[in-house]
Amino acid sequence: SSSNNNNNSNSNGDSGENKSEYSAMLSSIGAESSTPDSEAPVVTVIGAAGGVGAACVRRLKASPVQFRVRAVVRDKFGEKVKNVSQFLDMRDEIVEADVTKPSTLRAVLSGSRYIIFAAAAGVSSLF
Repeated sequence: SSSNNNNNSNSNGDSGENKSEYSAMLSSIGAESSTPDSEAPVVTVIGAAGGVGAACVRRLKASPVQFRVRAVVRDKFGEKVKNVSQFLDMRDEIVEADVTKPSTLRAVLSGSRYIIFAAAAGVSSLF
């Protein structure tokens, strides 16, 4: 029994076609690859130190489109922050907030053009 695998993926699991679609989608939402740093849209990633959040940040920073990332974590000095800090540069920031305490989120979300919610802990207490 033979298996026909027509997967044209690179080592990240992204096909060239998917990358083109991804870039087209980013351009369609107003993000440009030539955007000056000060005008680049802010993407706030809540839960940025977790596996999914760090993967989102990695993908944003690897994009040809310029974004400023606001990585939201529970503890800026915690062990898990290294999961995300390795992908950030001087345009980005790491801020503390707790999804179980909505009062901590208002300032964190201010100025965000896009929000990615990748937090898991404590979410059930919100509903």
